[in-house]
Amino acid sequence: MNSLTMSTKRRNCSGPSRESLPVDLLLEIVARADVTTLVRCAAIGRILRLSILEPAFRRRLALQYAAGGNGFDPALLLGVSFLRRTVFSVFHTSRVIHTPSPTKHRVRLDTGRLWKQFKPVASRDGLLLFHRKKAVYLSDHEAPDYELRVCNTFTGHITSLPPTTVADVYPHVFLSVSDGDAGASYELLVADMDMRFQTFSSKIGQWGDVRKASVPEHPLSLPEHPLSRSASSLPAVVIGRTVYWLCPLNGLEDWDDRILALDVDAEAATTMDLPAGCFSRMMAFKKDKHLLLASVHGRLSLLVAERGGISMWTLAPTESTATWSRKLVFGREEIEKAVGLVSSHLQFVLEGFGERSGAVIVRADSSALLRLDLGTKVVTRLHNPGHASVSCLFLHETDLVSLLQTMKSF
Repeated sequence: MNSLTMSTKRRNCSGPSRESLPVDLLLEIVARADVTTLVRCAAIGRILRLSILEPAFRRRLALQYAAGGNGFDPALLLGVSFLRRTVFSVFHTSRVIHTPSPTKHRVRLDTGRLWKQFKPVASRDGLLLFHRKKAVYLSDHEAPDYELRVCNTFTGHITSLPPTTVADVYPHVFLSVSDGDAGASYELLVADMDMRFQTFSSKIGQWGDVRKASVPEHPLSLPEHPLSRSASSLPAVVIGRTVYWLCPLNGLEDWDDRILALDVDAEAATTMDLPAGCFSRMMAFKKDKHLLLASVHGRLSLLVAERGGISMWTLAPTESTATWSRKLVFGREEIEKAVGLVSSHLQFVLEGFGERSGAVIVRADSSALLRLDLGTKVVTRLHNPGHASVSCLFLHETDLVSLLQTMKSF
């Protein structure tokens, strides 16, 4: 048998040739995948990787995620930070828990000195705001004397903000953080007792004019201690250009609560009642950490730690009256069995929520910090604090486009 005959047989035995899919079709598939799958696809080959990293494709992904069409993705949570103090110490120590990521990128919080001098008070999309009060002032209209630092946990860069003329009575809030630039562009809002507020723009590097919102009925009144809630553990929620705060009426601690909504562009503030019945299923002792406002797929929601587990109340998009619907998202037995904590007296405390990842961070008494993923319904144990107290817990998320920018072309 000659060599020509043998080569012909080999070609016939190999079957039909496999043609690769067009890059445009592969991009259509990748655009519908989760973060982990997308990163893995980018590692397959040079042509597909370069196409995924193209600015046009990244802009498309940014628009998809801004519209909320891709739902939650656990891979967008990069880490959780908090302050930890043992019963034998008067000092807090900072702790960062790095969560699994499809890339090698990790949260950068190399700010040991900053943690000792400042207190973290707000976070959003990889930005962490630190606050330090330099002096006590007695009136809302006196010049406030505090310092603010913004730490980009994606790059590790720290920015000192110029002084503002508004007291920070309500919890600070990042009004906006641009997608795709790893937290380089943002707006920060501070508001005082009378709903005078200012916004800082990172693009121009300065605070805007002081504005005052009209308030039909002010929910918070603490004339003797105007700054007692300046570093509140109740984070604000932003939907569009509206900021929502959970506030006790007249500063009372019996949790006759309301939600204060500030429309920044319209310079108007309104109040709304919490959903009827949200307190009836709560733990025996009503604490601020049993309630947590959240933005879930762009809708205002309220997470509640109940005796039977964790529920979520969602505000229906209606113009006439506020209509809330309730859903038990994690049952008590479901949580306890998943992490081996079986106790009928175990109390759940809500520590934080990630809008992109759908992760709810829950503290089960002093036993453990738990992560409850709304999208996958998976419960995992993050940390065992033992007898140490946990405070100032914040989630550090990123958007998909910023995550892709950390990948290098090959």
